[in-house]
Amino acid sequence: MTTIAHDLNEAARAAAGNWRKFTCFVWFEKPEEPDDWAIVYVANRDSGPLERANAKAIAIELEAFGDDVREESHNHWAVGHVDGYAIRVYRDGNITAAFAKWVEIQDRLDDYPVLDEDLHSQEEQEEIDASWDAWVEHDFRRALEKHFGREIRDDANLFDLFNEQEPEWYEDCSGMTCNIKRCVERVKAEDVEPLFTEHEQEQEGQS
Repeated sequence: MTTIAHDLNEAARAAAGNWRKFTCFVWFEKPEEPDDWAIVYVANRDSGPLERANAKAIAIELEAFGDDVREESHNHWAVGHVDGYAIRVYRDGNITAAFAKWVEIQDRLDDYPVLDEDLHSQEEQEEIDASWDAWVEHDFRRALEKHFGREIRDDANLFDLFNEQEPEWYEDCSGMTCNIKRCVERVKAEDVEPLFTEHEQEQEGQS
């Protein structure tokens, strides 16, 4: 997230034409009087729930400023693309309301990192919901097999078993995650027994 100094006049002087200082940067569709504009970024391909939520909140707040704000998305060698805005800093020598709003938003973020709690919760929940297929099922299954020393069969009940352990989710630099090991430690042997493969169950019955 780009942070700009709090004093509006100072911020405007620092921001106007800031794109000229970017390294290895080409702005193909510059607006008229491009040195009166600043480019700011709010998210990238790898943004987590908090940054995505803040980006949505910023989009809502900047929507009212018409042609003083332009959406921008630029290729980036490290994170694929970076998304943000070109904001007109000066119009006829005066600081625009759009840029003043941007500085206000940055002040609020300095005080508290979440612009909209509801949007943040939605982004977190969406990532949690998607995590089961992305990585949680695999990691939970393998951790159970290691913990109990037996093979777990494919079973829809594995999802319910995981959630019964009340996983504690938190956001880190890579997104939403939880402590799989702690969940496995809470699983009782009788709860996981129905998930063992038939071969494992037969061996258990013969022992």
